This record gives sequence, C-alpha cells and structure tokens, in this order.
Amino acid sequence: MFALGVMTGSLFWALLATLGVSAAMMAWSHFVVAVKIFGGVYLLWLAFKSGRSALTVTDKVSQGAGRS
Repeated sequence: MFALGVMTGSLFWALLATLGVSAAMMAWSHFVVAVKIFGGVYLLWLAFKSGRSALTVTDKVSQGAGRS
C-alpha cells in the first residue's frame, strides 16, 4: 500500500509538472527558445568538464599503477 501511495503521488506530481510546462510553452513561445539555448549551453558545459577530466592525469592513478 505504501508503494502504491508513493507511485500515485509521483504520477500526480509528474502530471501537474507536465501540464505546467506545456502551458508555459503555449503561453510564451520565447520560453521554448530559452529552454533550448539553456539546454545546449548546459550540454556544452558538461562536455567541456568531461573532456577536461579525461585529459588530466591524476597522481592517484599514477601512484596506484606503480604499487602493483
């Protein structure tokens, strides 16, 4: 019963959030453009962080390889 209550509540809030976002998109067409731009910039930022992390060598990796 607890799980059913949690699932029902989650579904209710997801439905409300979806309707709210779709209503905002219908009301403000510039909002859609802003969301797309923000999403693109966020993905570029994540790619930059991921690339920088992949290109840097940490001391822990070097030390761990030398001990075995």
